[in-house]
Amino acid sequence: MEFDNSYISKLYDGQINPLETLVIKTNEFKECERKIKSINNELKEILTEEQYKKIEQLAEHYNFKSAQYADKGFEEGFKHGVILMTSVFKATTEGE
Repeated sequence: MEFDNSYISKLYDGQINPLETLVIKTNEFKECERKIKSINNELKEILTEEQYKKIEQLAEHYNFKSAQYADKGFEEGFKHGVILMTSVFKATTEGE
């Protein structure tokens, strides 16, 4: 059996980026986006420019933190998936 490593090469070289195909279309996500926009518009109206900038900075830090969790979760999930796949492959080839 021949191993095709073109996908791995493309992934390693950055030609494939799993985040580029990530699209969330759930109603919950859409509702969350709507609420964020609504609250954001509200804050723009009631806060001073300086206060609003502080809120934006806070949001940026929360977004960065969330992205770090997502990245780590992807990394851990990928590792466990590879371990699972290699374990299954090993078990099936040892039985031959």
